[in-house]
Amino acid sequence: DSLGVFHAGNAPQVAKFVIQATSLENPAFSAHYTVTVAGETYVTKIAGTAVSMETGGKGTSTITITPTNATQQAYEAVAVEDAIAISNITETGIEVASVGEAGTYNVVVIAQGGDPTKDAPKATIKVTVTDPTE
Repeated sequence: DSLGVFHAGNAPQVAKFVIQATSLENPAFSAHYTVTVAGETYVTKIAGTAVSMETGGKGTSTITITPTNATQQAYEAVAVEDAIAISNITETGIEVASVGEAGTYNVVVIAQGGDPTKDAPKATIKVTVTDPTE
């Protein structure tokens, strides 16, 4: 615009623009600028390692986000069954606690940094809880 501010508008993910600036006082003075506008890098996949533990114990699933340079790498984790609980969420993994009987359960992880025009990337993590007395 006339104030020297560049507005990218609805530019694609990565776009290259060439801008020519010309002096209003002396049109003989001008310059060309090349600007690259880069948008977000969206999460395309999320995965977690399986977890095994004894009743009353805890286990950790390592979470992997793809691509590794995704702009927003936050995620949610939800225990599907009441026999397990999410006790801690970090950037690299989740800690799952056994709060019920032995069995096979599931945790769903959902990436928050996916392309907003598509379904959020998600994965199901298998959690196996064994009874040490059996």
